[in-house]
Amino acid sequence: MSVLARSVLALVFVALAGVAGVYAAATASKDMPGKLLFPWTYAEAGCLAADGDCSSTELIANAASAPLSFRPFAVRLADALESSASAEKQALAANVLKRNARSVTARLVLGEAALAAGDHDRFLSVFLPVFDLDRAQAAAYADVLATLSADPEIRSGIAARLEASPSWSQAYLSALTRRGGMPAGELIPLLRHVPAAQGQFLARLTRQGSWDVAYAAFAEFVTATAGAEPIVLTTPFNPGLREQAAPAPFNWQLGSRSAQFVPEGGVYVFYEGRKPEALLSQTFPLGPGRYELIAEQSGEAGETGGYFRWQAACAAGGAPFAAFDVKSLKAARDRASFSFEIPQGACDFVTLSLRGVPGAFPRPARIEISSVRISSAPQEENAP
Repeated sequence: MSVLARSVLALVFVALAGVAGVYAAATASKDMPGKLLFPWTYAEAGCLAADGDCSSTELIANAASAPLSFRPFAVRLADALESSASAEKQALAANVLKRNARSVTARLVLGEAALAAGDHDRFLSVFLPVFDLDRAQAAAYADVLATLSADPEIRSGIAARLEASPSWSQAYLSALTRRGGMPAGELIPLLRHVPAAQGQFLARLTRQGSWDVAYAAFAEFVTATAGAEPIVLTTPFNPGLREQAAPAPFNWQLGSRSAQFVPEGGVYVFYEGRKPEALLSQTFPLGPGRYELIAEQSGEAGETGGYFRWQAACAAGGAPFAAFDVKSLKAARDRASFSFEIPQGACDFVTLSLRGVPGAFPRPARIEISSVRISSAPQEENAP
């Protein structure tokens, strides 16, 4: 039995269990159709008027009086799922879908048939709507689609549909990223149009230590944004700290509920000063050399209460190689600069972060950062 066939049966039985519950609740009433929980067709009303028990035999027998009802076919389809020949199941499913485009069971049966026939476009057209029709099972459908994506033709058909950012795109790409096994070069084109799924993909690459590949993917993601102004890959990226869809860790990432983006650009932090706290961070490529960090900031802080600290460390881990304490701030925006050096061979990717540091007598502190830039520092005169 194929992957989709096994998944079809499992999902169908879950769906049928829910339908049976609803059906039982609806048919519990002895009233006429106008007072039923659901607007049943005349065929179903006839069953209720007879003895209040709509068995599949009676429902099918009354089908002629309501030719537009899908339920007689749905009952037959449920009975035929395991025992009947494929052609009969397809015919029943087609009749159900013709009368009820929201039938998940019919779509799964017809999707399996299309897949078996090698009609991948038909399969995707029939199968993809189930994500919206049965949201509770979206993760299971995404796993099925991720498994089938090993076929280049199916993956190509999916890629063409991703450009419209459909509702199922994030669930599918998350499942595809979780599974692994697919080269990054094949995943990146699929992820370009779905920013919500890009962060998980980059996180997987960075956990593996593939920082170069992750940054190359990030560069492709941010330059693929449709209808946007050209984006420049500065160091750090997004120096004006504007809230945007570009994913972490190569864009600014808020590390605490105490921090929030300011609508006109920048980040505001209210730090309670009681415990050390990571507030803001970004990772970027930066080679060995001397640099100057320039931050435009304002706020209020005190050495004995709570204050802030900029620190730089290798993205792969290890102790910070540079740290700059911000123990006093002005109400008006001020420009602060700090010099640091990256030793030869230390690392290729650096994480810059802002942290909250508690004082001896904890007291709240606040800071608003308007921009952060890094530039090469001039060589010292006595440097060799």
